Amino acid sequence: MIRVATLQDLDSILKIVAEAKDIMKQDNNNQWDEHYPLDIHFEEDINKETLYVLEENDMIYAFIVVDQSQSEWYDNLEWPVDRSGAYVIHRLAASSTYKGAATKLFDFAVNMALNHNIHIMITDTFALNKRAQGLFNKFGFTKVGEVKINYHPYDKGEPFYAYYKNLEE
Repeated sequence: MIRVATLQDLDSILKIVAEAKDIMKQDNNNQWDEHYPLDIHFEEDINKETLYVLEENDMIYAFIVVDQSQSEWYDNLEWPVDRSGAYVIHRLAASSTYKGAATKLFDFAVNMALNHNIHIMITDTFALNKRAQGLFNKFGFTKVGEVKINYHPYDKGEPFYAYYKNLEE
């Protein structure tokens, strides 16, 4: 079951984040570190009801943030679609013990968008996050471009890549 997260879920979410950070470190990917994401980011998502968890048998295995808040650097790119009102995926992670979590979360996000008559989804990831790039390609997202960000906590020395998916195609 996928549902809106509550503050009671925060410990489980942070355990998944810690596991994701360890995997990223093994991949020489410093996208998530001691500065981002933090519990305060997830508390804000919970308060806005934009953080969703994949739960089975009272265990949380994965999460995704879906909202309409676009990063300011998106304006620096030439988008082939109208991204006004698009749904944006911000943070996604899953326990390594649950296979297929990303597919369930992506399907959930797409269905939520379509149910709200939203036909464009956008997201981004760090240049060194090959796993996320593979997921976006697998789920039919198209890379729009890249931007090197020079402000904390995104000043990682490599660019971020932006992606979109037209749900009407």
